Amino acid sequence: VPQMSHGQETDDTRAIRALLTADQEAWKIGDGKQALSHMDEHYTVFSAPTVNGELDFNGIEVAATPDDFRENLLDPEWKGHPGEEALADTTLDFQTSHELSRIDVKGDYAVAISRIVWARNDTTAAEPTRESGGWESVWFLRKVDGVWKYTGAVGATKRWED
Repeated sequence: VPQMSHGQETDDTRAIRALLTADQEAWKIGDGKQALSHMDEHYTVFSAPTVNGELDFNGIEVAATPDDFRENLLDPEWKGHPGEEALADTTLDFQTSHELSRIDVKGDYAVAISRIVWARNDTTAAEPTRESGGWESVWFLRKVDGVWKYTGAVGATKRWED
């Protein structure tokens, strides 16, 4: 399995990688306040359709606004993304992983490409199943008072399932 090389790591790229890890953990455990702390006040997510297998930026749309995130993540009923605990009754061995496959920093601004994958192996079903999938997203970041924050994203620029 190829391994990511971080030979050109800087303090900024390490901080951006740590931000993704902290963010993924907040979403996994349902800590909305922590997830919001990773976003600047204008954080917006955009989506673009796929046409003939290619991303079509002519159809780009606003998918979620800062108000949407505040409303959803601060809702007491919000529990985050389902993790092992939520799937324990029906799925064994649910796992996720994440990485930033590319980071480009220019001063206090950066763009990064993430790859987030999941896999589950349900051996409790009458017919055992193995499923996996994932997506890539583009993240836009800005360093504010020495701390990296997400300013926006184009979500799920590529998706797959097995």
